[in-house]
Amino acid sequence: METRLRLLLVEAGLPEPLVNEWVRDDHGVPPHCSDLSWPQWKVAVDYDGRLHRERDEEDVVWTGEASDWRHRQDESRRDVLGDQGWAYRAFSSFDILRRGAMTAERVRMLLRRGGAPV
Repeated sequence: METRLRLLLVEAGLPEPLVNEWVRDDHGVPPHCSDLSWPQWKVAVDYDGRLHRERDEEDVVWTGEASDWRHRQDESRRDVLGDQGWAYRAFSSFDILRRGAMTAERVRMLLRRGGAPV
């Protein structure tokens, strides 16, 4: 799905993104390896599959049996990237397969805000 997302964006006329590159903060620390990114405009995009949306009840988290660690990491990652001035969006298969034009326009808007000539 990451490849489909990349192709969708490029076919919509957006600049070719870097693939699976580490996003680095102002100190060179890599808080996230994004599926697609445009570092010159501080824009990162990911495809999130079903595993990213599964959540555990809080009582299970407190007992240490949580399996939704990916979802919790995603929330933290979004905060860290935002704190560093990056625009970040995650898309689902529905966004890619059923709302492709809207998805491309959302990324175009992010790139434009970052200063990209799109």
